[in-house]
Amino acid sequence: MAFERLPRSLTLCISVLAFALAVRYGTFVPWGTDAAGYIESARRWTNGTLAQPEPLALGPSWNPDGTLTVPLAFRPGTERGTDVSIYPLGYPVVMAAAQRLSGEFGPFLVAPLFFGALVWGTSQVATAIAGPWAGLLAAALMAASPVGFVSAVQPMSDVPATALWVLAWAMSLRAGLGASAASGAACAMAIMVRPNLAPLGAVVAWLQVAGPGASGGG
Repeated sequence: MAFERLPRSLTLCISVLAFALAVRYGTFVPWGTDAAGYIESARRWTNGTLAQPEPLALGPSWNPDGTLTVPLAFRPGTERGTDVSIYPLGYPVVMAAAQRLSGEFGPFLVAPLFFGALVWGTSQVATAIAGPWAGLLAAALMAASPVGFVSAVQPMSDVPATALWVLAWAMSLRAGLGASAASGAACAMAIMVRPNLAPLGAVVAWLQVAGPGASGGG
């Protein structure tokens, strides 16, 4: 029995290690346009001030709508002289919740946390298809992915969006009302993070209708 539980235990350890390493090597700085835009958007959600004054927009006559003076990753607000974020609300809201819980340090923990969830979710999909040892291998490969790790150490939405879709699919391969509810919640959150990927919800819906045995696993 202990041997049968070994791959699941090792998978959990790999997921936790992936999170810990992403925190250890995290940038913890809004180094570029998107990263800075997400951090600023999260700060605005935390403070409840989604529209911020943009004084430069009120000056030049050649900039009547403020388009030329708003920062990158923002656009003019409905009220002249303000700007608002262009990003979907899903990821900034999660970062804002983390900021509420952990202060300025919190938003930088979101991507590493989702990286750990991505590793675990990948293992669950593989386990449902080919068994727990396949799940362990899938977890190890995902944790060792350079693309995944590079995206996990930065305050970007790539890893969170991927993790949410994988979790939605993983829960769809399980039986029970709780798993279906978790799948739907993950799918909804994934769409809030990346609305352009909403058509992928059809895969989740198909898996829900077809049932846990659709993949060939139990």
